[in-house]
Amino acid sequence: MLALIGYTSLYYLLFAAVYSLVFVALWAPYRSGMRAVLGWLARAALIAFSAVFWLAPLLGSIIASAELVGQTERVNPLLIARSANLLDLFLPSYLHPLWGEAVAALGPRWHPAIAAWNAALGYTAIGLALIAVVRARSGAWRWLIIALVGAILALGPQLRIGDWQTGLPLPYRALLSLPGFSIGQRPGHFVLVTILALVPLTALGLQALLDRFTARRRMVLGLVAGLMVLEYAVPPVPLQRPLITAAALALEAGQGGLFVIPEQKGQIRSLQDQLVHGRPIVGGFLARVGEHPLIDETPLLNELWRVEPLSNRMILPPGADPAMLLRAYGFTTVVAEWEFMSAEREARARDLLAAVLPAVQPTFSSENVSIYPVPDGQVQPFAFFDTGWYRAEHNGERSWRWMSGEAAIVLVNPTDRLQSVTLSLAGESYRIERRLEIALNGAALGTWDMPAPPARVANNFRFWLPPGRHSLTLRAPSESVEPHGAISIAFTTIMIR
Repeated sequence: MLALIGYTSLYYLLFAAVYSLVFVALWAPYRSGMRAVLGWLARAALIAFSAVFWLAPLLGSIIASAELVGQTERVNPLLIARSANLLDLFLPSYLHPLWGEAVAALGPRWHPAIAAWNAALGYTAIGLALIAVVRARSGAWRWLIIALVGAILALGPQLRIGDWQTGLPLPYRALLSLPGFSIGQRPGHFVLVTILALVPLTALGLQALLDRFTARRRMVLGLVAGLMVLEYAVPPVPLQRPLITAAALALEAGQGGLFVIPEQKGQIRSLQDQLVHGRPIVGGFLARVGEHPLIDETPLLNELWRVEPLSNRMILPPGADPAMLLRAYGFTTVVAEWEFMSAEREARARDLLAAVLPAVQPTFSSENVSIYPVPDGQVQPFAFFDTGWYRAEHNGERSWRWMSGEAAIVLVNPTDRLQSVTLSLAGESYRIERRLEIALNGAALGTWDMPAPPARVANNFRFWLPPGRHSLTLRAPSESVEPHGAISIAFTTIMIR
């Protein structure tokens, strides 16, 4: 069950793990001797080992992504907002059709920007639990401790009572330093452990009432049932009709990937449209938004997606159009969502589209969205500047770019076969003769002695480039020169054919 919970939600795995540890500690047969206690702990360890065994693929990926690193820095204010307020535990539900609206008004004050903050335990359940603690103490005290552990952890790293920020640190703050606890980014949900413990407490309390009022059992059951129905009543769940836009219907007829701009954080419009057109998109929305290496590491695509000025880091073959990058990665359509852009950003986006898709007219356009087809054309290897390069400099029609002691160029073969590639380099060494070493994916490709200025030289390197992404490394002795820093060679030409 622990493994199944883990594959469902890491939050709930954390809750269940804490619940299980407390349960094992409370129910150990201490009075039966050390042998019985050790046997109990051995069975518990077997359960834990089995859970880890079945969770190994999931836990391995978490460890690899450093999710298990403890947090020791200042507590994130969002973590505090996601924690239960002490008064939350004693409020009625904000979903109730009668008083829910009044309770819900407290949310923006106590939990800004947080929707799921409801921690109402219910007065009937709390009342029956208290009866159980008083009348059936021997069977209730362990469940009471579990309930209190869940409630205290739900309060998060520091105590808040209504509008009063006490600043008093709570156990959750210390637990954040433990490996693995950093995944618990919604402390308020720990109230589920308390709710679990309230189930047997409520049953024990109800049993104590029935034993006390034996002659009126039906009346007691009816009264408790009536109170619960009244207290836990919820309004009908509102239905949300699917939003089917004309743009989504227009995209349904096409094929290939969609490059949707701008990057939309926390928006679900592109996913709603995807339910209709069914085509792959860049981005989307998740509770944990992952990295986008294709976008983050590829100039032009990065700038187009984030609607930022072009960085001029691309090295395209002669005669190639910028849209080749979109074709290379399977994008056949660019979708511009104007409703998510300011006027200034929209103007910049239109300039970018004019540069990347020159003379291309939208096949669909409205006030909120425009759809641009990516023109057909040849796909061939391309490159772009990676690390170790300075910005391009200009003097009239002449331009150049300095490299440091080591610089990298990313070469991409977007086809499915080997390509014969020629890399043309031209430039001049800084001040003295320098030897340039060139390597492809760590393997030496050749060396080139760059003479001292004013000599300017050119050379071609021809090699076979396999499909995929590759790193071309250039190394040369460097010198520190203001205002650049370490420089070695200035290239006037870097061309790929």
